[in-house]
This record gives sequence, C-alpha cells and structure tokens, in this order.
Amino acid sequence: MKKIISFVCFCLGTRILFAQTPDTLILHFAGATPDSIQSDDCQTAGGPKGWVAGNNCYRDIGKMQLFDSTYGVAADRMVTGLLFWFAHTEDLIDTLGNDTLKFIATIWSDSSGAPGAVLGTDTLTSFDIQVDTPTMINSILRFNAQAHFSPGIDVRASRRFWAGITFSNLPGDTIGLITSSDTILDGIGVSGDFPDARTHTYEQWSDGSYFPFNDGTTDSWQLDVALGIFPILEFYDGIAENEMNKEILLHQNQPNPCHNRTEIGFSLTHSTQAKLLVYDITGRPVLNKDLQSVSSGEHRFSLDVSSLESGTYFYEINTGKYSPRKKMIIIR
Repeated sequence: MKKIISFVCFCLGTRILFAQTPDTLILHFAGATPDSIQSDDCQTAGGPKGWVAGNNCYRDIGKMQLFDSTYGVAADRMVTGLLFWFAHTEDLIDTLGNDTLKFIATIWSDSSGAPGAVLGTDTLTSFDIQVDTPTMINSILRFNAQAHFSPGIDVRASRRFWAGITFSNLPGDTIGLITSSDTILDGIGVSGDFPDARTHTYEQWSDGSYFPFNDGTTDSWQLDVALGIFPILEFYDGIAENEMNKEILLHQNQPNPCHNRTEIGFSLTHSTQAKLLVYDITGRPVLNKDLQSVSSGEHRFSLDVSSLESGTYFYEINTGKYSPRKKMIIIR
C-alpha cells in the first residue's frame, strides 16, 4: 500500500434527481474541501492537486465504493450504469495500435460489509476515458468515462451494492480516479472528510483480498475519502409501466443503437396531451418535443437525433399524469 498524491476535487452535498428520470448518486462526495498536498507524479502543469486512487507500483488491482440507503439507493431502483471521474491514465498501445490497458467497471453484492459476488461488468479501455474533456454533472462534479449495464442490475432487495473498477496488475501509475479530499493525514482513530471511508471505501490487493482505505492502522492509506464513482439508477424494469403507467405503454426505440434517426412507438388507452422528452445520462433534458393532442391507440413516429453526441440517453413520453421511459444508445 502507498499513498499516491496528485489531484483534488470539490464536492457538493446533493444528488441529482429528476422526477421519474435516472438518479445519479453523488451523496458520498458531500462535505470535502480542497487538499493542498501535491506530487510530481500524474501532475499537469497548473492543474488541480490532491489524492489519486489508482493502479500503482504496489499493484493494487481494484477500487470500489459501497452504496446503500444512506447514499441514495432507493428500494424501487436498478443500476444501469456508472460514471467515473478519472484524474490520470496512460495509453498502453501495442505495435498493432491496440490499447492494452483495460479496466472492468463492476457491480458487486455486499457480503458482510465487503464486496461479494460480481453482479455485472462492462469492459473499458483508456480510449474510453476523456481525461482532458470531462462532462459536467453539475457546476462542481464531472465525469469522463461511463459504463453501461444491460439489462439493469436489480438491487431492490438489499439496497446495498459496491461499484468500482478492477484493472490489469501492472506496475506504474497507469490509471487514477479522482477522490474527495482529506484535509489532513489522519492519525489512527481520527475521522476525515468522508467519515464512512472505513466501511464504504475499499480497494482490492493483488492477492484478491479487499481492504478499506483506512482500517485504523498504518497498514492502510489512512485516508478518509470517497471515490469519483457515480452510479446511475433507474426504476426497476416493469414497475413504471405496469404499476405507474397503466394508461400508456412505451415501446423500445428501433433501431437501438441508432445513428441519426430512430422510431419510437407507444400506445394510449385514452386521448391526451403528450410531450416527448430526451435526457442525457446525467438526467439533463436535451430534447423536448410537444406532440400536442394524441388520440387513443398505437402511435409510431420518427425522431431526429442527429444533433446528439454518442452515448446513452433516456426517452420519455410525458402526459402530465404518466411518464414511462426507456433507454436508447446513439452511436456516431
């Protein structure tokens, strides 16, 4: 174990929530302040400073955060994606131009307070991480890589899951996640900016075992930080349509993934005023089309998505009373 010091992040004590749209959980990033410590490693000129949690010469092979009801996990949700805020990555390109650095975005069950069974994975490479051009979550938090889980991962029963990454067991600072700051190096038994770090912020060592960032001894980092990992939660498949939206049935767009246009279908039991809304992966509305008065029965229409960038989106038919939604993927 070793402390790798490089970047800082700032935190906000709210979570993004849009009525019946995906939740992006950020509550674990509440309460931290900038860290003044810096290092020559992974440091961009004039850039931010602070703690980095990532692959290093001590061969840590995974970082993960526990999410539970304290940090926004609702009983009727499933995990459909993860947003990551990376501070640093190195491209490891072979002679054929292939990226050999891969990391696995992973959701684990909780097993007596530690990561348990793997519930879902998505493989990404350094090509998928846009370190220099992060996307804003809000005015403070950002993300520059995203993972997707299809179908979504059901966490309703326990309302507890671990989210994180595992990566190649390589020497060197090949990848690093932004963390919340820890304003002082805590002594044994002293809490820092993220008081639940000992139970909620873990890493995996090269022998496959899991350890907290601060276990109260000098064998750990002694850091009370949260990781730049932000789960995306949706209503569990079928709940919104079968229980909340009995008067409207929304179909999956075709084709999916799509390019410039896609067709969306839905059926109504009664005529009504309706709007089509499209949200990006952070819950920000990017399209709003007034369908005006729509009669009962089946309807299909073509949607122009040529103005949207590649990525995962959520489309919704909103009647004022009901608003079912589904996920679509755009590829450029």
